Amino acid sequence: MSRTDPQMSIRLPGDLKPRLVEAAQANGRTINAEIVNRLERSFFDVQAESVPEDAIKAILETRQMVGELHQAMKAPPPTQFPFRRKKKA
Repeated sequence: MSRTDPQMSIRLPGDLKPRLVEAAQANGRTINAEIVNRLERSFFDVQAESVPEDAIKAILETRQMVGELHQAMKAPPPTQFPFRRKKKA
């Protein structure tokens, strides 16, 4: 996600935040990424029980990478080459 994505504040029950922190750490994500992952999964049209967890994870990671690639493509190209060209003798 980029810093230009919409932001929002929410209130959570007192026992939910520690559970989110624990789940995020267990899954190697930030708390925000854990929340987004769980929300995205809730919008799947198919029953969660019928789709393997690995498949859901792969789909969500692919969607995130496509979004990041799309954002990168919107960025202006660099003004200089990232390396120096060697002059031919």
